[in-house]
Amino acid sequence: MSSDKNDLIKQAEKHAETKLEKIRQDRAERTKRLKRTGIILIIAAVLLIFTTVTILHL
Repeated sequence: MSSDKNDLIKQAEKHAETKLEKIRQDRAERTKRLKRTGIILIIAAVLLIFTTVTILHL
């Protein structure tokens, strides 16, 4: 009986580890995506400012 319980506990621990690893990977991907989006937004803002300044000086 106790070996069944131990097996169940081991399965639960393994499942929790797998879930945790998946969460970590998702978080890392999201962080990477956010950084990329931030860089793109900064570049877009700089280009917009540059264009505005250029048009205003014409």
